[in-house]
Amino acid sequence: MTANQVHKRTQVAWTQWLAAIAFAGLLSGCQTFTAAVPQYLPFDVSMLGQTTDERIATYIAGHQYDKAIALIDQEPASKERQSERDAVVDARSAYIDATIESANQLIQSQSWYPAELLLQEAMAALPSQSDFIALEAVRAQDELHYIAVHSTRLHIDEAHYLTLITPTTQLLAEVFPQQRSYVNAYKDLQRRKTRLAKILLEDSRLAIEMDQFGMAQSAYDSALLLDPHSEDNVLARALTANAQQQAASTASLEAANRSLKIDALNGQFESAMRDGDLLSAQQIMEKLIILDGSNPTHVAQRVQLQNAIQTVLDIGIKNGDQKYNGGDIKGALAIWEGILPLSPAHMGLIERISRANRFLQRLEELQGVATDNET
Repeated sequence: MTANQVHKRTQVAWTQWLAAIAFAGLLSGCQTFTAAVPQYLPFDVSMLGQTTDERIATYIAGHQYDKAIALIDQEPASKERQSERDAVVDARSAYIDATIESANQLIQSQSWYPAELLLQEAMAALPSQSDFIALEAVRAQDELHYIAVHSTRLHIDEAHYLTLITPTTQLLAEVFPQQRSYVNAYKDLQRRKTRLAKILLEDSRLAIEMDQFGMAQSAYDSALLLDPHSEDNVLARALTANAQQQAASTASLEAANRSLKIDALNGQFESAMRDGDLLSAQQIMEKLIILDGSNPTHVAQRVQLQNAIQTVLDIGIKNGDQKYNGGDIKGALAIWEGILPLSPAHMGLIERISRANRFLQRLEELQGVATDNET
């Protein structure tokens, strides 16, 4: 290759490389421009190609009622457009009312943060002074709730830490009583535990007021862990009552789910019996017996199933015997193996299948010997 050829190839390579860089820069610029377009254009680029009515419908579906109204106002005035505008205004009012009502329900249950989000949605649709005041109040409650929950968790963690270091601190004070630092450290620890136990009892009361019974129970348990003498009968009764209520609710829910499951299995059993699918019916019946074995209905169903299975077994064994005695060993084996899953421990079937397999194996060996003799 000559020097000129090398030079030309180098120029071509550099040109291609620079072109690639330029194209990448152009592409990056286009992406940046596309991302910035919505900030400077009076319409959403995702709506390009849509008709005015389609864009209005999109805004309404996204609860952007002000944009829908502004778009309607840009159209030539007509009775149809005015009616459409009135409908959008009504829809906005209904949406705001429903959103605020949902927020009020959350406020009553002290779910501050979700209520705050809903009020923000209402204000986005149509800001008003009353909504702004309500939003600020909810934000304040949300902040108080967060501080209370966070501080309680810190107190519970501190209680576990103090409980963890108590044995070592006590041991040092007892083994080295002459060391005042060890003795004083143990006394300080005891005072700190007593003080923290009182704080945790107050945390537990506050958590109950916020319907945070799980955290209330943890705070109360931690207080007792620090100071067994700090038991509060009022708190204990409130927590016990809630635990009993939760247990009753759980038991009621489990009973309802169990009843639904039994009904579903009953339906599946009847369907399997109608279809003659005795194996599936047998599997379903096993589940029913576990869930509700003493139910007379299930006892009767089980007897019905056992009779049906016995009938199939008797017919299958008889038909298999006929084929076996007629020399159709494989046919007999297929019948017996087909009904064996209904009664895997049926000794008569197991014996017949074993005999048929031995016969077929012996027959195969004899045929192999005959083939060898012929060759």
